Amino acid sequence: MHLNILKKIMMRRECANTDDTEFGGFVQLWTQAKQFLRDKFRNFEMEVWTSKDFIDMNVEGLKVVLSSNDLRIGTENTVFAAFRQWVHTNFEERKFYAAQLLPLIRFPLLQHNYLLDVVRTEADLDYPEDAKKTFAKQIIDAYVYHCCSSDRREALKECEVPKRAFVPELLSTKFYWKLEKISTKKEVWSEPFFLGGYFLYLLMQRKNPNAKGGGTIGLYMHLKMRESGVGQLFYLPLAFELLVRNKNTKKVYKYKRRICISIYLSESRVGICGYIGYYMGGFP
Repeated sequence: MHLNILKKIMMRRECANTDDTEFGGFVQLWTQAKQFLRDKFRNFEMEVWTSKDFIDMNVEGLKVVLSSNDLRIGTENTVFAAFRQWVHTNFEERKFYAAQLLPLIRFPLLQHNYLLDVVRTEADLDYPEDAKKTFAKQIIDAYVYHCCSSDRREALKECEVPKRAFVPELLSTKFYWKLEKISTKKEVWSEPFFLGGYFLYLLMQRKNPNAKGGGTIGLYMHLKMRESGVGQLFYLPLAFELLVRNKNTKKVYKYKRRICISIYLSESRVGICGYIGYYMGGFP
């Protein structure tokens, strides 16, 4: 389906104050358009939901995407991050759609720390009253879900939430960063990458370059706080595996570790990172 035609259908649907079954003779076209949107955005990776096509969608198109059970994601955190990305592109205008969009996010499937650190922070922003009430209800429902044991949910059929197409491989990412001509640079920043609902990037710092042996090099991971939506208090469990290859000696150095970022500051900086995996649980 041509994107220009799709945009016209979505605009017509947004203007039609009725349900799909009474959509002014456009029912079949709208049905096809919805399937097109589900297919187009099925692989819900960062490159997809930060693309111009996603950001430029109107609210009716976004509702179709966020409600889809076919989204291929590693965690529901990604869906909330995509909602934030769309809303904050034009917050003063798009915040009025939040009450329609929030129920489409499976709040009970959001990770515990993400609910506390990102979702609760977002709910405190200048949203209209109907959105604030929706946030409150969805967050309470999520807390109830997390308080119920799996046995209770199965026995009483309580708090059942439709699952999406979760892909375990998307809970980790392989990030390649080639550093060249670093002898004249004190620090170098990587491109950002996305994992488990958070935007991260790496920083290389060179210290004492005039010292014998060329000094030392430190590699740090930073959390992009504004883009991730965290407040000043947050807790982020990660695991990483770092492979460093010296192009002169061809020797490969390997480091593997789990870390927890727990901080109450305006900026986060923690040790070495390379291959990073996001953990849904299992940390103290």
